[in-house]
Amino acid sequence: MAIGIWVLNDQLHLQQAALASSQPHGARVLLVESLSVLTTKPHIQKQILFWAAQRAFAAELRSAGWVVDLVEAPSYEDALNSWIANHGIGELRLMTPSDRPIKLAIEKLAANSKCAWQLRWFDNNQFMWSQAEFANWAQGKRSLRLEYFYREGRRRFGVLMDGDQPLGGQW
Repeated sequence: MAIGIWVLNDQLHLQQAALASSQPHGARVLLVESLSVLTTKPHIQKQILFWAAQRAFAAELRSAGWVVDLVEAPSYEDALNSWIANHGIGELRLMTPSDRPIKLAIEKLAANSKCAWQLRWFDNNQFMWSQAEFANWAQGKRSLRLEYFYREGRRRFGVLMDGDQPLGGQW
């Protein structure tokens, strides 16, 4: 079973969780340039910057030994289905997107796919707190004030702290 890793355009770094789950010789990487975003999202310049960043990242991945496919297609669904079929991908790995609607859209693509493959999510490692850690911190609190979350983060990571007290003696 071939392993594929789909890297989304806001996850372009070598330490991202889905890439870290494999070695360059053990998986193929997919980067998608979907033309559908040009009709649904009016920020063409922003999309061009995303595509330029993806192309630069594809070169970085290749120089690190990864097999990378940069696919241009009318839609993400077209790109994904043809790539999976062409390369016999049996397991598709993704780092969980920061944006919940994107995750739901990918799960819908997987459910509607004409190819037989398994979708495997990896926890997003772009943030200092995981969703589970934040949920654990928030549990039982009557209100979620950002100030208190920041204080806990400073304690946890030792940022601007003098022992267990804030640097300078005040929060």
